[in-house]
Amino acid sequence: MLALSFVMVGCSEPTSVSDAVTVNVNVSPREVSVGALFAATLTIHNVSTKAVTLVSGDSCVAVIQVYLNDERVDLDGTSWGCFTVVTEFRIPAGEALTRSFTLRALAAQSEAPWEYVVAPAPGTYEVRMEMHVNLPDASGEMVIVR
Repeated sequence: MLALSFVMVGCSEPTSVSDAVTVNVNVSPREVSVGALFAATLTIHNVSTKAVTLVSGDSCVAVIQVYLNDERVDLDGTSWGCFTVVTEFRIPAGEALTRSFTLRALAAQSEAPWEYVVAPAPGTYEVRMEMHVNLPDASGEMVIVR
């Protein structure tokens, strides 16, 4: 009976990193006017009973991108830089890794040699965390109103 218990516990353990964690993107506030600040928070929660290590080919667990109708929009705050160094992110059992980004509902436009800021179109935007670790991308939504 005791051996059977160990086998059952072994079978209930996650078989991959994606089974061991939940990934959530929270955008707050969900509705903003042009020029307003908002936050996008990525949370990777280890729901397993063992520590999980995520490995990235650079210093970022994820980078943030914003899309409207499947077209990338350069909102203020989506610029990022990652160091080219293999990085391990260790998440102990039951704990979470959180990364927050502050953005502004303003869009950058470039026409050489100038770069300027414009009001983004009103609509529902996808705020996507493009993962640099072995997890699928995750996203949340926000609405820009005039």
